[in-house]
Amino acid sequence: HALSPFATHLLFSSDSIALRDETVRVLLVVLERLRQDPGIRRVVIVGHADRLGEESRNTDLSRARAIAVRDWLIRRGISRRRLEVRAAGTSRPLVDGDTPEALARNRRVELHVVDPPLSSP
Repeated sequence: HALSPFATHLLFSSDSIALRDETVRVLLVVLERLRQDPGIRRVVIVGHADRLGEESRNTDLSRARAIAVRDWLIRRGISRRRLEVRAAGTSRPLVDGDTPEALARNRRVELHVVDPPLSSP
């Protein structure tokens, strides 16, 4: 399931791995949640890319985006053991189409908790 209550997609600019201001604001909430809940044992960080460009480049870019998010969290004290990186490239678009809005929404990183919190029934 998504990392609730902030199941927001972290968006990126075209051909970029730089964390945008709005992405950092969301990551600060994620960081606080991870610090407060050690029961969240593993988070999968999945990078995505839009359809523009070569597939191999998009796969590399999606991996680099996920790594940028992972490294940001690690630099702020989250254990690398809790964070797994995956690259989806263009294989799972959030929205179809080639409009600037559609392309922008597909350039993202998603965070997913894969182990239930220890406090779950």
